[in-house]
Amino acid sequence: MRILTFLLVTTAFFAISAQAQTIQMPSEIVEGNQVPLRVEGLAPGEKITLHLRRVTEEGRIATSSTVLDVGDDGILDPADDVAVSGAYLGVDSAGPFWSMRPEGLTDADRGTLKVAVRRGDILLAERTVRLLAMSPQISVEEIPEFVGARLYRPRGDRVLPLIVVLGGSEGGSSFGRSFAPRLAELGYAALALPYHNPQWTGESLPGLPQAFADIPVDRLVTVREWTKGRSDLSADQMAIYGVSKGGEFAMLAAARFPWLRAVIGIVPSDVVWEGWGADGPEGTRSSFAWQGVPLDFVPYFGMGEAIEALGRGEARSLAVPHLEGRRRNSDRAASARIRVERYEGPMLIAGGDRDTTWPSGEMVRAMAERRAEASLPTVAMTFADAGHGLAGTGWVPLNYARADTSVAANAAAQIVIWERTVRFLREHLGERAEP
Repeated sequence: MRILTFLLVTTAFFAISAQAQTIQMPSEIVEGNQVPLRVEGLAPGEKITLHLRRVTEEGRIATSSTVLDVGDDGILDPADDVAVSGAYLGVDSAGPFWSMRPEGLTDADRGTLKVAVRRGDILLAERTVRLLAMSPQISVEEIPEFVGARLYRPRGDRVLPLIVVLGGSEGGSSFGRSFAPRLAELGYAALALPYHNPQWTGESLPGLPQAFADIPVDRLVTVREWTKGRSDLSADQMAIYGVSKGGEFAMLAAARFPWLRAVIGIVPSDVVWEGWGADGPEGTRSSFAWQGVPLDFVPYFGMGEAIEALGRGEARSLAVPHLEGRRRNSDRAASARIRVERYEGPMLIAGGDRDTTWPSGEMVRAMAERRAEASLPTVAMTFADAGHGLAGTGWVPLNYARADTSVAANAAAQIVIWERTVRFLREHLGERAEP
């Protein structure tokens, strides 16, 4: 009986080893887009480690390592198979990607994604594919009229709708340049538009405000006039996509510019908040201005102390100074409220109830309620377990910021928001290009 058992085990081992393990995925992938990934030639039910190593063109490394149970078909597919330990848990096709963690910088293998498959310590297969920042079908144009701005659009001479992309309080051009290509890949022109340039970014954009104070909302009027002078863009089909403070900007634009065809705010604000970084005492500057006049704003309470505590490595929620400032200044909150009900066009807004930057879930519900009372077309989404990082497609690493227990929920929310955003744009912006 022992000999028979040994023979059965040995036969099973060689049967597994004899199978060819192959990694099925495209030879090139675009950062942020859905990636089909399958590993064939495995034994049903065995546990396999899937390891990903991503190196951007800038040399930033991120990795993930996850143990998954192979399905009954002998094919490892994160969209079908359960991750039992490692970077993420459960069934999630995007899990190996969003769960990556930073590993430093390198000068080698830039613009690559390497996939390795292991059975324990044994390497079964590996493959390296090219990682692209955007599709080769997208053209990029520097826009000298707006410092730091870039226009992304599908190649060709079609007249396209324009989506203005506004990042958050990080300032500079980083968010716009990473996300505008995703919108261009849908068939739109997307303008990554910096609107302030804080000193700590290391990026120099002369002419833009160095502090987040009195940012001119009417800058978008200038953008529209510029659009009218372009033969390849439709000034009558302009939309805006804003994130965080850029979402606050987008809501202000909606309340003032009825010519906007569609408005999207991801983790936006329903009021104007205090500005920061400028000379003078706290509580004296607004974040935004209209035609040179600072807008009414809600002052923070305890923001400076909270930021200093974060700098010391302490766990603090920046949402608390927002909430406390609003509670202590209810009269100012009323005058600083953004009148989103003035915008009669379609609006999409999304927020998280575990947002530790500011209470985006609560603010999204407040805006949705006012727009519902006015019977205005609104898509409002809030996510109970998600935080502030809701802008994206769900397919890029989300662990570059400080540790966040809502990372998995953020990734799941991003996928839902992105899918709904694509439908929203198709419904309201006029362009019907397939992604």
